[in-house]
Amino acid sequence: LMLRSILQKRSLFLQMEGNTAPGNQQAVDRAGSICPVFFSVSYFSTKIAVAISDQSIGIDLAPLRIPWKEIQDHLSLRERYDIETYRSDLTAEVCAIKWANKEALGKILGTGIALNPRKICLEKAEQKGVSFLNFCINGREPCVAAIAYKRSPVRPTFNLETTSSLGANFSVVHSQPLRLFAFMIDFPERMEA
Repeated sequence: LMLRSILQKRSLFLQMEGNTAPGNQQAVDRAGSICPVFFSVSYFSTKIAVAISDQSIGIDLAPLRIPWKEIQDHLSLRERYDIETYRSDLTAEVCAIKWANKEALGKILGTGIALNPRKICLEKAEQKGVSFLNFCINGREPCVAAIAYKRSPVRPTFNLETTSSLGANFSVVHSQPLRLFAFMIDFPERMEA
């Protein structure tokens, strides 16, 4: 709602691009012209994340420790193998990263994970030019953030800045030469869906 309010003040409103699946949203001005601004939104517990770019983008937040049993049936054989080769004390964190990457990729594809999650293959996406940026967000309920974006010919640099204000923690990621900006807010109280 906050993003919608900001865009409306700038004479923009939100409209789904293409289909009505989650993710891959674009801003449209009041005349109906599509603006070159894509954004993606995710939330988990007390955290919300928004990614904005001039190209299709996906963002997701997932609890830092996802039990293997909860997601193993949703992974491809290659993804299962990748997780099983990690030390057992890291398995839950690797599961969280794989799951968040799948969710973020589903947003770029415009399908969400309503499609069989096994068919959202991270390895194939990387071969087709999609990259993933992952980082941990600490707090009362730690989580992993995943940003999926289309790779550029020039290797991007990412900057992460964190600050606190009014009882909330703010993290901002921005990148050059990609025009990618993401922010995460960890509110002091749990949000209800």
